[in-house]
Amino acid sequence: MKTNYLIICLAAICFVAFGSQPIVGGYTRLTPKQVYKNDAAKGALKFGFDKIIAKLIDECKIPKHDYEIEKILYAARQVVAGTNYKFKVLIENDYIEIIAEYVVFRDLKGKYSLASSEHEIKKVDKKDKKHKKDDKKHKKDKKDKKDKKDKEDKKDKKDDC
Repeated sequence: MKTNYLIICLAAICFVAFGSQPIVGGYTRLTPKQVYKNDAAKGALKFGFDKIIAKLIDECKIPKHDYEIEKILYAARQVVAGTNYKFKVLIENDYIEIIAEYVVFRDLKGKYSLASSEHEIKKVDKKDKKHKKDDKKHKKDKKDKKDKKDKEDKKDKKDDC
């Protein structure tokens, strides 16, 4: 009975001590803040971004506009004989949205290379969306004014009766 209790206690201690640790050789999540604070991670992010955009302009014939990383959706680091950085980012401009996933390897000398990449392109026109949003707001404002006037008219009729 005491042996079972001892085994359970040791298992619990091991779980608490080692359960929250990253898996040896596995990826460790990074927050966007950690990526931007770490020069190596930031360098990997930019290197992969530049390679992806160049590839998309060349192979997919996307227009040569200003693109920027709008949001880091996922970031992780894996220490090997060097470091792998895995990113999933939202890249945007006024016309195109791109979800890109890529792995950048940084060797022990600090040289970057693109290990793998995938992307999904969605054409959007944010300028059109902005105009449509403004039109909807304008129509809503007109409707609100009309509703307010109708309420006032009904109130006036009630007062007259």
